[in-house]
Amino acid sequence: MRWLIAIVLLSVCSLPVFALSPPVSYADAQRAFDQLPLNERLNFKIALTAAGYWPTIADADFGRKLFDATAQFEADNGLSPSGAVDKELLARVFRSASPLFELWGFRQIAHPYRGHPIWAPMGLGLIAERDQNGLTWRDPLKRVWMTYDYLRDANLAAAYNSVVAKVAADGGQVTFKILKDDYFIVSSSTHGLDSYIRCQAEHPGLLWLSLFWLHGATDLHMDRAATVISGSFASAMSGAPFADIPQVASPTPPEATAAPSPPDIAPAAPALEQKEKTEPSGMGFLVNASGDVVTNAHVVENCASIAVARGQIATAGASLVARDGANDLAVLKTTLKPEKVAGIRSGVNLGEAVAAHEFSSATSTPRASDLADGNVTALVGMGGDTRYMQISAPVGSTDSGAPLFDLSGNVVGLVSAKRRAPNIKVATAGDIPPDVNFAIKGGLVASFLESNRIAFTETASSHEIPEPDLAEQARAVSVSISCR
Repeated sequence: MRWLIAIVLLSVCSLPVFALSPPVSYADAQRAFDQLPLNERLNFKIALTAAGYWPTIADADFGRKLFDATAQFEADNGLSPSGAVDKELLARVFRSASPLFELWGFRQIAHPYRGHPIWAPMGLGLIAERDQNGLTWRDPLKRVWMTYDYLRDANLAAAYNSVVAKVAADGGQVTFKILKDDYFIVSSSTHGLDSYIRCQAEHPGLLWLSLFWLHGATDLHMDRAATVISGSFASAMSGAPFADIPQVASPTPPEATAAPSPPDIAPAAPALEQKEKTEPSGMGFLVNASGDVVTNAHVVENCASIAVARGQIATAGASLVARDGANDLAVLKTTLKPEKVAGIRSGVNLGEAVAAHEFSSATSTPRASDLADGNVTALVGMGGDTRYMQISAPVGSTDSGAPLFDLSGNVVGLVSAKRRAPNIKVATAGDIPPDVNFAIKGGLVASFLESNRIAFTETASSHEIPEPDLAEQARAVSVSISCR
């Protein structure tokens, strides 16, 4: 008997120390989680969702499901599965989720008529379009699209029943559904297309969020993104706290690693290049009384300093406050105090008469501003790019960022000079027809300003003004931009 006891004692003493330590209890894990700051608790759940371990809207509560999900993440990542959350584990989960946060590129965007901001995955290159109900975001690659609408006369229960019935009628499968007094959620899959719909009561009527994506686009993990977006929507409607949009640090800006587009014209000789540094590199227009200016992103890329001039009188320094390289848009903060600002119109019609305000000239000194008349010749750019419209108004190489006006003085687009506009070479000829140029649509400009909380005036006046008045409006709101 003594030898048996000795063997047992020897075996116990040889076990690793951590095996003898009591595991963290559920109560201990809950206590540790509750001691974290509120924002860290919310951020942990958001990151856990992105990492694929938390398929539920984030809140600040701890429960058995979170305990188990945390332990599973730890086990899958070579950690002891304690189920307890501390700052080290929070950082570990965030690192795991960072690639998707960077891919999604969430921005907080409010409904244009009802407020209530939601997170939109603008990092996917989505193009925003506004209509009478709200916003629609489309992916140029046709993998994802999203809507955020206000339906004034809709009923919550009737809408829920209609969605479920539509899925069944289309031969699809509802994967999740829930109907509450103030909202419903329906997730489904139909013929290779997955969807997530969340509808919230907004008296009178409903606010309707829908997200659709190709089932085969697995690298986007849109099921996880849908959960995060739904949580932002629920928070906006209820006032409950929600996480901050994740800020993913990057050693260099995304534009810095992208290969530069080959120029459509031969490079300038060194002497000419030095001379051009004193000339305008593009244009822009004033959008509010604070002196904020919208222009093309490529106009201000790689600038050591930026200056703006209104006509040939007022000159001011400018700083870059927002830039969207994918959509070629930027906002500059200036000290200009404009007497007039541009109103932005989101819609435009095929064949509509337009006028581009241009400063470009063959001389080295900008001439008095001109209006270049033309028409909208297509509602898409080359390759069906819905961000752009084609116009017949002639523009020059330094007219990038110039406002494109309708005959009522509203800005309906932002000129993108043809040698710099993306993806606009005609494949058969290798150049662009001389009477075709391109402009970014006003709706995309408005969405960009909204997403960056830049004040602007939206208008859709149909009252035409005389050409001299239109020219005066153009001179008042336009600026030339010099990049050094």
